[in-house]
Amino acid sequence: MKLDEAARAYNQAFPGFSGGGAVPSRQQLEFQMAKALQYANDAEWSDAYQTGNGYIHRVIGQVAQVAPDAAMLFATSLLENKQQEPLLKSLEFMLASLAERSPETLEHIVRHTALTMQFYVNQNGDITLRNRDEALQVMVGAIAHDAGKIGIHPALLHKQTRLPQARFDALLTAYELQVPSYPQKAHDLQFLAEAQKGRLVFPASVASGAISDEVIDFSAGYRSGERALALPQDVERHGRIMGRIAQKAKQAGIVNWLTDEEQRQLASTQRGTLTPQERQILNSHDDMSALYMRLQTLPQELEAVSQIVSMDRFRSPESGGTGNRLANLIHVTDVFEALTAKRSYKEPYRISDALAIMQQMARKGEMDQPLLQSFVDSGVWQDFATRYQCELGDMDAIRRMQTPSLPKSPTMQIEPATAKWQSLAMPAQQAGITLNINLR
Repeated sequence: MKLDEAARAYNQAFPGFSGGGAVPSRQQLEFQMAKALQYANDAEWSDAYQTGNGYIHRVIGQVAQVAPDAAMLFATSLLENKQQEPLLKSLEFMLASLAERSPETLEHIVRHTALTMQFYVNQNGDITLRNRDEALQVMVGAIAHDAGKIGIHPALLHKQTRLPQARFDALLTAYELQVPSYPQKAHDLQFLAEAQKGRLVFPASVASGAISDEVIDFSAGYRSGERALALPQDVERHGRIMGRIAQKAKQAGIVNWLTDEEQRQLASTQRGTLTPQERQILNSHDDMSALYMRLQTLPQELEAVSQIVSMDRFRSPESGGTGNRLANLIHVTDVFEALTAKRSYKEPYRISDALAIMQQMARKGEMDQPLLQSFVDSGVWQDFATRYQCELGDMDAIRRMQTPSLPKSPTMQIEPATAKWQSLAMPAQQAGITLNINLR
């Protein structure tokens, strides 16, 4: 069985932990990752990998555009080293699994790894014998930091809905067909649809077109489509609307209407579609990422990777320490890419808004403040915005975030990649290259 087929078989056999069960135990997490590695070890390499078209090559191709020395280091240390075949195989398997399970997560890893290495080189200088092992740790850590998401169900990864979609569709249809018409019915149906998506908000078209004095009307100051239920009177109105809907459903005699738990989920004023338990399950991917790397044999220079990919490291009260510092660096770039990327459940934030949110996180101790300041001052975000066509937003606000003594709005000077590694960003056939790799 080729590797991509093995990844597909694993996804089918182990769809991942979801909100339907309890928070997984340590033993369950370890079993999930051990099975993934078993599937990876038993798989064969595909021909595409031999010609430079594997998922790892796609990641390295993006890194080559902004940090060519890092891409070359990865190639000479791992891709061209026969002894590292098991590690490469497990990384390729993980990426292949995510390609089917969550293409958004795969794209995040590609972009995040390139940004991480660009920021690392910005902070630490060119890669030499002095820092080559550390740079390799950061790069492998960036690739593997979301490895544990192959153990999470796609519904949680994509934060799709509060209730199973089939269940919600049946409820909505029953309400539409069985509940007699009343002035606010159209609004209430839309209200349910918004609540199902975890949006405690209403687009302006819905608010202005509804026939009800109980329509939640949000004042200016919130971005369209993201108006939060912040005021007590808004929360009270929200509860009244949910109460009216429940009463109408009961009067219509709809069989098997919302259970108490489903009612709480749809009536929640917490933004997003995940319940606290589901969020805890989703966050368990950090532990699975660490386990995925710990359960395999790593070369001596990469033994710290299992600690780096555990993103709980950045919350540690300890200061200093190589593992903690590198985890903090990966965490900064991870959050930035996640905020500025479009997802199935959200629109991308502007660069200025993303950096402002990250500053708030740092003030609350959820991010390393000095590293974040270095990230803002470095200007790598500006090159990232150009490369991925992100909206910059309020440049004056960004300038105010930067250290006063440094030049404002720095223009990134990216060293051109060599022709070999620059070509990795495109398919191998188009680039006209073949990597001399024999992994079987």
